[in-house]
Amino acid sequence: MTTELFVGARVKVEGQRAAFDVVERRGDEFLVVAGVIRLWVGAERLKLLPRREQSSKLVPEISLTESTHSVDLHGLTVALAEVELEKALSDALLIHADHLDIIHGIGTGKLKEFVQRYLSKVKQVKRFTVMERNPGTTRAYL
Repeated sequence: MTTELFVGARVKVEGQRAAFDVVERRGDEFLVVAGVIRLWVGAERLKLLPRREQSSKLVPEISLTESTHSVDLHGLTVALAEVELEKALSDALLIHADHLDIIHGIGTGKLKEFVQRYLSKVKQVKRFTVMERNPGTTRAYL
C-alpha cells in the first residue's frame, strides 16, 4: 500500500468516517489532516480513495501558465500550503518563470508569515515582496 500513497492524496483512515488529505510522509508513517484533525498514521491503516474522489477542496490544482505564474493558498492550512507552495515553486522554476505570485490572503497573517519564512530559505528566490496593490499576495522573484 505504501507505494500507492503520496503527499496530496485523499485517503480513508481505518476507524474514521472522514476523508483525509496526506500532507507529509516519514517512512511508513503519514501525517493526514481533515479540517482541524491532524493524525500520524501507519500506512497499513490508510486506504487510498478512488481517483474520482481524489479531488479535494483543501488541495487546489496547480497549473502555471506564462501569463499567470501564481498559486492560490488562501483558505489552506499551513501544512497544506507548504505542499502546494513547494509544487508551485518547482513548476515555476521548470518553466523558467521570472516570478511567482503567491496568494495567501490577509486573514490572521499566519499564511503570509509562513510564505515569507519559506521563501527566505529557498536559494532560487532572489527576493520577495508584498504586492502594493494587493497585500494578500506576495511576489517571489526567481
